[in-house]
Amino acid sequence: MALNGSQYADIQSAYSERRRKRSYLVMQRKAEIYDKIPEFRELDARVANLSVECTRKMILAASDTDAEAEAVKQQYLDGLHEEIEKISARKAELLAQAGIPGDYLDPPYVCGKCKDTGYVGDEKCACLKQMEVSFLYEYSNMKSWLEDNNFSKLSDEYYVDEELIGFKNAVGNCREFIENFGKDPRGLFFYGTPGTGKSFLSGCVAQVLLDRGYAVIYFSAKRLFDLISDAVYDNDRTGRRDLMETLYDCDLLIIDDLGTEGVNDFSKNILFDLLNERMIRKKPVIISTNMSLDILNTTYKERISSRILSSNRICKLKCKDIRIQKANCIEKR
Repeated sequence: MALNGSQYADIQSAYSERRRKRSYLVMQRKAEIYDKIPEFRELDARVANLSVECTRKMILAASDTDAEAEAVKQQYLDGLHEEIEKISARKAELLAQAGIPGDYLDPPYVCGKCKDTGYVGDEKCACLKQMEVSFLYEYSNMKSWLEDNNFSKLSDEYYVDEELIGFKNAVGNCREFIENFGKDPRGLFFYGTPGTGKSFLSGCVAQVLLDRGYAVIYFSAKRLFDLISDAVYDNDRTGRRDLMETLYDCDLLIIDDLGTEGVNDFSKNILFDLLNERMIRKKPVIISTNMSLDILNTTYKERISSRILSSNRICKLKCKDIRIQKANCIEKR
């Protein structure tokens, strides 16, 4: 499932709209200033005239020898810059006298890193990456998932004794993972019986990183491998390549309920490829599973299990199924 041409066009249209709104705001503010400070309009016109005159002189100088032409051009440019600096200083003075902020004509961009272009140099900006993966959320159901899985809903009331210690250790690992994100390539591996908070903690981490502008992708293991399988068996080479590149390169990949995907040679090879490539690129993963470590090793063999266990903080969660505990509480009420 890769982004199609229409989706990419929608993304570029969104960036164009951001720039258009900002340009319109600048025009409105400039008209406001011109109305309040007529001299400001005259100074802007003066800058435009100086630029035209400088260009005309530089064109005429081109008829001289190369050395002479370059010297004359530089002289004109130096003079132009000097005049513009004086005009800029006067404009700043006028704004201050009128009680208008000096940056009034420079309103903020939605994304200051890329100035609403989507790119920083030749690299995709984090905001563009996040906009791209937002299309994936429609398939992964991530937005609705995060409504119930975030730190605002964090509670340890369902854990006791050693279970509580394990839960608090897992929460601590999550917070450390968040604070060191981008510096430490290790991920998180949650394992334990069903209903112990594994998916919940994954969501807690995902929401914080999304709020910080990172590209996070969440899939249940079954949904993830079904998507990859569809791309392979539909003979959609471009779609599969784009999908895999997105999974390889997103800031964080979350694979929930590993082991429910219908484990076979195909899924094992894909999983190994995913983990190995992300390790090479130093991109972390979060994996949760109901399997014990012994069953994990038996199911996926050492080639895969060793990568999971060696490249992630290991968090064991244990308690009575929280979903059942919550249901019992509701019944008692």
